[in-house]
Amino acid sequence: MEACLRLCFLGFLILSVRGGSQSDEEPLVLQSPEFVYAFKGHSAQIKCSISEASKIDGLYLKRRFAQPQDVLYLSLATMKINTEEYKSRLTHHGECCSFAFNITQLQLNDSDGYYCVWGGLDIATGMLMSYESNGTLIVVKEPRVSCPPDSARSKLNFFLIFVVMSAGAIVVSVVMCVLLWHCTGNKKRYQLNKIPQARLEANSRAPASQPLQVLRPSSKLSGLQPAASGTETLKQTPRAPASRSRY
Repeated sequence: MEACLRLCFLGFLILSVRGGSQSDEEPLVLQSPEFVYAFKGHSAQIKCSISEASKIDGLYLKRRFAQPQDVLYLSLATMKINTEEYKSRLTHHGECCSFAFNITQLQLNDSDGYYCVWGGLDIATGMLMSYESNGTLIVVKEPRVSCPPDSARSKLNFFLIFVVMSAGAIVVSVVMCVLLWHCTGNKKRYQLNKIPQARLEANSRAPASQPLQVLRPSSKLSGLQPAASGTETLKQTPRAPASRSRY
């Protein structure tokens, strides 16, 4: 298809240059537009006109490059159109000597060069006369993917923003929870490790305990002396002899 389009375009340029050398005795033949770019399923319009129609009996619309063939024939006497392949897709309007042809429901294989040929019989010379226009190059392409309307686009943008913000809030919440858990766990461990150390410090600051005093429970233990300071051992002292009174 691309090679065919290049060939059509090259041939169209050659014919455009050649069409400028028309003699003054011939009628002026015009066709517009020179180029049509349309999408598949759309339509294209071709306009053909001639300045003098005294020797003209009819008008042909033909294809030139990719698929040379007659598209239609329009009789100027009856104003009837004769077409086969384009019967359901081609309409025309106008009057002598200017007509417009509309090709609807364009397909990819409709890409080609289209040109008008005005023909008739010259009664004075008995020769068939034909006057050919430069042509119109039609290029049909696949339709582009349409963008969503503004309302749908705004809804889509709002949805994307909402999703992004929700994801960001979830990530921030997870990070905060992890940091809080980490800090709380370290604080509990610090308190558990700090309590024994505090107890040791408190015990080290407390005054020394008083020496243990042992009371004599009975007379048998009257000879015992209190234990020395800082020790829990009992020392037994010998009993002194009782003094005898002299009476």
